[in-house]
Amino acid sequence: MESEVFTLAEVARYLRTKPNTISDLLVSGKLAGFNIDGEWRILGAAVLDFLKRNMEDSQLQAMRSVLVDPKTWAREALKHPEFLRSIENQEFAPNTFGHFLKGGLAALENESKADNDHRSTQKAEITEVTRREIIDRLVAGNWAWAGRLQEDDFLSRLYDLNALPSEDNRFQTAAGDIWQHRVNNLDWEDDWIFFDQRFNLLHAPDEDFLRFLCETVHPVVRPRVEQALELVNTYNGHLRQDGWELVRSSEISGRPVFHARKTAQDIEIFAEPTGWPKVDRQVEELRLRLHEATTEEQFQSVGL
Repeated sequence: MESEVFTLAEVARYLRTKPNTISDLLVSGKLAGFNIDGEWRILGAAVLDFLKRNMEDSQLQAMRSVLVDPKTWAREALKHPEFLRSIENQEFAPNTFGHFLKGGLAALENESKADNDHRSTQKAEITEVTRREIIDRLVAGNWAWAGRLQEDDFLSRLYDLNALPSEDNRFQTAAGDIWQHRVNNLDWEDDWIFFDQRFNLLHAPDEDFLRFLCETVHPVVRPRVEQALELVNTYNGHLRQDGWELVRSSEISGRPVFHARKTAQDIEIFAEPTGWPKVDRQVEELRLRLHEATTEEQFQSVGL
C-alpha cells in the first residue's frame, strides 16, 4: 500500500469518511498529497503516516488529561517522603502548585479511606480453598502468571508499585525489590506473588483476585489464544464452585479479552482502570494492534 497512489475518493472510501473531509485534510496540510490538473493524488504511505500520527495525538491527549489531575502529581510525591515532610505543615496560596499538590494528596487520602471502608464491608465469596487450588494448578502446570511480560511490568498494569513498600532495605518501593529479586537475580520462588502480603491475593477482595486472573490471560500478556482459553477453562473449573466465572467481553487483534462475572449473570464486577494505568493499557493495546496490522482492513479496525 505504501507505494500505491490513490485518488481523493479512494482514500475517502478507505477511511470510511466523506470526500469533503479528505479534501479539507489535504488543503490544511494534515494529509500529504499533490494536485494534478485540479485532482488530488495521495500516496499510500501518506495515509498510513496520517493514521499513525492520529494514534499518537490520541495518546498525547489521554496523557494530558492525566497530567492536569492533581492526584497524578500526588502519587509521584508519595514516592519522596522527605519532600512530603517538607510541605506537610506549609500553607500555600490558591492557584499555586503547592495548593494544587496538597489538594491531590487530600483527594488520595479520601479515596483510600473510602476504598478501605468499602472493602471492610465486603465478604469474600471466592474461598481460600478455591484460590489455593488455582495457584496449585498454575504451579503444577508451569504456567508463568506474567506471561510474556517481566513480572514487574505485569504487576504495573494492576498496581502502583511505587506506592507499595519494599521488603528489601536497599530499595524504597516494591518496584525496586521486585525488579531486583525477580528480574535481576531471580532468587524468589516463582509463586511468590500469591503469598506476598503487599498483594494479599489469598485473602484480598474478590475483585482484586479476579482482576489478577483476567490480566494473566489478557492478549498483551498471553497472545496465544489456545493458551489463554486453556487457562480460562482451568480458572472457571474452580471459580464456578463459588459462583464466579471469566467470560469473553471483547477482542484485541482477534484475541479475546476476559472479564469476571457472577455465574449466569451479565454483570462485570470491576471498572476500567483510570489515570496512568489506563493510559499505559491503551497505549500498549494500540501498539499491539498497529504492529500486527498487515492489511488495510486491519489498519482501519484500529479505530483511529
